Amino acid sequence: MGEKIVGSSGGERKQPEHPELDRPFELTEERLFQWFESAFRDYRHAAIGVDRDGKVRFYTGRELEQWGRPADQVVGRRYDEVVSAPEGKRRMEIIPRVLSTGKRVDTPGVEHISERRGAVVQNLSYSALRSPDSNQIVGVLVEIADVTRQRMLEDIDRDILRGLDLDNILKKICDGASRLSGVWKGDKKAPKAAVRLVEGDKVVKVVGGGASAEEGGWTPQQLESLKEAVGPASPLWQKMVDSKGPVVLGRSDGSFEKAVAEGLISRKHADERGIFSLVALPLQRGDLRVYNKESWSQGDVEFLMALATRADIAIENAEAHMHLRALAELVLHDVKTPLITIGGFSRLALMKLTPVIEKLKRDVPITQYDQKALDSVVEHLGVVVPSVLTMERRINDSREVIEHGLPPEAVGGMVKGLMDSSVQLSAIRAKEEGINFVLDLPERLPSVVVVPDSLVRIMQNLTTNALDHVKPKPGGEVRISFEEGSMQLKVRVFNTGDPIPEEKIPLLFSGIGHSEKESGWGLGLKSVHELVVQNGGSIEVENLPNGVAFTFSLMKSQT
Repeated sequence: MGEKIVGSSGGERKQPEHPELDRPFELTEERLFQWFESAFRDYRHAAIGVDRDGKVRFYTGRELEQWGRPADQVVGRRYDEVVSAPEGKRRMEIIPRVLSTGKRVDTPGVEHISERRGAVVQNLSYSALRSPDSNQIVGVLVEIADVTRQRMLEDIDRDILRGLDLDNILKKICDGASRLSGVWKGDKKAPKAAVRLVEGDKVVKVVGGGASAEEGGWTPQQLESLKEAVGPASPLWQKMVDSKGPVVLGRSDGSFEKAVAEGLISRKHADERGIFSLVALPLQRGDLRVYNKESWSQGDVEFLMALATRADIAIENAEAHMHLRALAELVLHDVKTPLITIGGFSRLALMKLTPVIEKLKRDVPITQYDQKALDSVVEHLGVVVPSVLTMERRINDSREVIEHGLPPEAVGGMVKGLMDSSVQLSAIRAKEEGINFVLDLPERLPSVVVVPDSLVRIMQNLTTNALDHVKPKPGGEVRISFEEGSMQLKVRVFNTGDPIPEEKIPLLFSGIGHSEKESGWGLGLKSVHELVVQNGGSIEVENLPNGVAFTFSLMKSQT
């Protein structure tokens, strides 16, 4: 059997000829769309056929089993009546273009609000449907790949990496579990999910989420009922532990009713929660439970398992942060007093030696230059230690300050002094290693919007990185220069030496992909990038004929 082209974008999609088309009978439009529907019935995404009048003629594809409506609620209606406004109108505007030109139109990552499903994300393609006998365009094929679940997981991954509050992340996981696991199949108030954290045989914390507005899908009484016994006293919990995987109880296969009859599920609790199906997934310190009125597909269970994995990661990160906080408190207690002593001793030593310096007119073991460098180290450590303790608060405070702008006097006259003091240690190191270290400070620097401590850390990291990679040693050069524009101040840190391989440049600010030998091309630059961005600036790297330059920009204060 031969093949005919369906669609008109260079043969992206080919379908086998229908046997009846070789027989002597009248090919009606109805029969033709029936043929199209049968051709796409096993298509893994959703396939919708729209005729020249904008009416849906077929609605098929395996993905519709997860999120689609029954076909009889769609076929025969105008496509813009099927899709919620304004997205339906936007899609209907594309269909005439395809009908008139025959060219395929792709619209990836379309976000819109569905009346049944809430916020969804889809990749759509529109291509012409042609009659095999006449090659006339008779309609438009709309192919839909739903990527809502994928986007949801990516969003949660970003929240975990950003270290957001554990309760917020678990709430988002529960909302995603309920919204994306069959909410469009049953009563909108029914789907709900909860994460239970367990210590010993007691539930110590419950975080819930769901489709309805009331308490994220839960009433206070329902949430309280989740604090039921765990361990051997809970048959469902024990079954989940014994199976070392999810317990899936559905409606259509009778497994839910069987579980009620066997005492795994309380009929009272099931009625209170308005459910007829359940998935219970084990966590390292508890479980994730998702309730619905419909049965679960394999895709549903796989998605819920992915959410459970992220819940485990979020819980583990929260515990690690708690331990880090305890360690920081210990370090702060043990380091703060010695820091104060060192700073006080160095200032006292300088005060006593100053007359000697002036009298001898020559270098002595401690000069004023060395004293400033030592003070800079003490001051920096005094900031770093408590910043570990209050890491999240400091980042949020910095962002808030940046959003509202800093008064010019806070970072105006200070900028030149901050630049000078922040590179003192690098200057000393350069002198010891025979490197020409040049700080090309102009007479005046403009006021910029920046948190002072951030500027110090940016400069210290960039100059250290430059000294790590400068060549030759001795004899190389590190040069810091400034360029003032109408809106920004640009700061360039240049070092002579080898260029950075082009394939490594995209990873420079990620903190990954660097070997131990490439010190400076890792967490230091990642920290620089984060600090610059937090302060509303940008940073770039450039290979020059005789070296490498890192240039960051900060916004000038406009007041």
